[in-house]
Amino acid sequence: MIAIREGSIRIDSQAQGQKSGNGARSIAETESSGSGQVAVAATRVRFGPFEVDLPTCELRKFGIRVKLQYQPFTLLATLLERPGELVARQVLQERIWGKATVVDFDHGLGTALNKLREALGDSPAHPLYIETVPRLGYRFIAPVQAIEPAAPPRAVVEVTGNQDRKSVV
Repeated sequence: MIAIREGSIRIDSQAQGQKSGNGARSIAETESSGSGQVAVAATRVRFGPFEVDLPTCELRKFGIRVKLQYQPFTLLATLLERPGELVARQVLQERIWGKATVVDFDHGLGTALNKLREALGDSPAHPLYIETVPRLGYRFIAPVQAIEPAAPPRAVVEVTGNQDRKSVV
């Protein structure tokens, strides 16, 4: 699960580097209050011209789907977890490949990052979305906002005399 709180997003352990059987993921917006946090269901986030839809694992630019493989998408979702904050390379390794997987991590992360930057039209020299912090990790630098899901229609039943009328509101 991803939750936005005070400008940050969190991914729960099910969504971190794993897909459920149907590939769905969920996000929840969290609003800070004096007594705690209140979670509000959301399925998408927006930054710049992009929207990320976690249930379908899709990235869209101006509403048009941008092809993105699983590892670059997981990298994006992990960076969106904490916009503006440094995400350590080791955290990315665990989220994308897991602790038990042995891969050439530096090469794999570089490849995933290059594919993500290409999809976003971003540049390491002049970053709009992903800033590199040498030898430490990466930071998502663009403002991120949750997109509220559309409310489903409600059925309203009016009883007048002998007739029942139903309408959708």
